[in-house]
Amino acid sequence: MTLTQSTSHPSHSPQSQAQKASPPVPQILGGRGGGAMTARRFLPFIPALLAACLFAGAFEALAADFVIDRPVTTTNGGNILDGNDTLTVNAGGAITTSRNGISATGTGNTIVNNGSINTSRRSSEGIDVDDRNTITNNGSITTSG
Repeated sequence: MTLTQSTSHPSHSPQSQAQKASPPVPQILGGRGGGAMTARRFLPFIPALLAACLFAGAFEALAADFVIDRPVTTTNGGNILDGNDTLTVNAGGAITTSRNGISATGTGNTIVNNGSINTSRRSSEGIDVDDRNTITNNGSITTSG
């Protein structure tokens, strides 16, 4: 006759092994029925929430203010005006180029010239913009060629 004694040690039970394998999940109050919800239930929504936050902030990031307060030799001083941007050429600032002095696409751009804009190519323009932009010129614009 053989007697076998079965002892169960908590660290060897299947349930204990599963508990050891996964870290505890933080509980979040609320959810259906007012009970606690696990953070894992929110995981599928995280990419969509991040995308929504980035998308909402992108519109603010698109608008920019540029100031030219010294002589430059590139269109817009090397900046891109593509809608809802502001470019100011201060007194003492100048744009001298063989291309368009200022070029803006999109709508809602504001261009203020208190300095000088000089272009030297036959088909170049001092300021080239699309519709619905605002231009204030208190300086000089010269085109030649």
